Amino acid sequence: MSTPPSALIEALTARGIVDPAQQARLRAHDATPWWLQLLQTLAAWIASLLILSAFMLPMAIVGDSPPARALAGAVLCGAALWLFRRGHLFTMQMALAFSLAGQALLVSAVGERWDAFFDGGRQWAVVGAMVAAGMMLPRTSVLHRTLCGLLLLFDIGHLLGRGAALEVYGIALTAIATLAWLSRRQWAAGRHGALLGAAARAAALAALAVPAAIALRGEALWGLLLAAQSGFAYRASVLSIGVALVCGAVGGWLLRDAAPRTRSLALAAGLALALAAQPAPGLIVAAALFLAGVHAGHRLLAAVAAVAAVLYLGEYYYRLDTTLALKSALLAASGLVLLGLRRLLGRPARERT
Repeated sequence: MSTPPSALIEALTARGIVDPAQQARLRAHDATPWWLQLLQTLAAWIASLLILSAFMLPMAIVGDSPPARALAGAVLCGAALWLFRRGHLFTMQMALAFSLAGQALLVSAVGERWDAFFDGGRQWAVVGAMVAAGMMLPRTSVLHRTLCGLLLLFDIGHLLGRGAALEVYGIALTAIATLAWLSRRQWAAGRHGALLGAAARAAALAALAVPAAIALRGEALWGLLLAAQSGFAYRASVLSIGVALVCGAVGGWLLRDAAPRTRSLALAAGLALALAAQPAPGLIVAAALFLAGVHAGHRLLAAVAAVAAVLYLGEYYYRLDTTLALKSALLAASGLVLLGLRRLLGRPARERT
């Protein structure tokens, strides 16, 4: 059973995690119905779009130059930081819109044209990473910090390019995200807990997106070929092997207190599942983040990882690189392994009760 919001606020206040001012803001936010919050958010974005339109039109008339765009972007980012300090839902949503528009203007100031994002250069990625990191550091909303973290990680991925570097980047993101959520209790109540939480959310979302980005580019680095003599080869990429090792490490850490025989059998089952899912690395990433999210008690992360697993599973099933017979066999084997793993891990719990 979940803890009521009012009781949770009282517990945080009693432990000194929330001061009286924050307690008052949390109670005011808790008392606002969800439909009213939705209406306030919609009104804030409409007002922000109108203000931005009135702000951009004079700039376009006076002169569309990189210095003008940089100045306008700096003004919008400064206004966003000021609005974030107000602490109200309406102003924080306006600040989010201003911040994203300001960052886009600052990045576009790198080139002579507005479409500098798509010219294939890397200067805009460097500027974008610096701006996103700078806007992520001040105390703002959770959503804003998470979006800034995603922009930062996107720019870093663009700087790395394609091929093996991007696959290693995906492995690193998966490892960092799972490690962060497995150790959530150590940093959540700390001084920089909000910033670390936003970084952990951004890393998890970016890790889930990297396999899709590699698949769309069609440049996965194939590192293992099994049954290469057949018409359809069973292939595993560097990304698949790396995230399988991360997923195995997560499972081993979660089972560190289990009996040796149970831990060995569970790790063997996890290894078999990872081998069966090698053609779909996104599924392995989703499984690792799902385990980390459940352990950390973050329901939203676990739900997002579960949805991503379903999407990657559907994408793999309708892919045309292997036969349907092989896909069906792999999916059936994965299901049997999961059922056996559930029975194995559930047996000690029943024995204790």
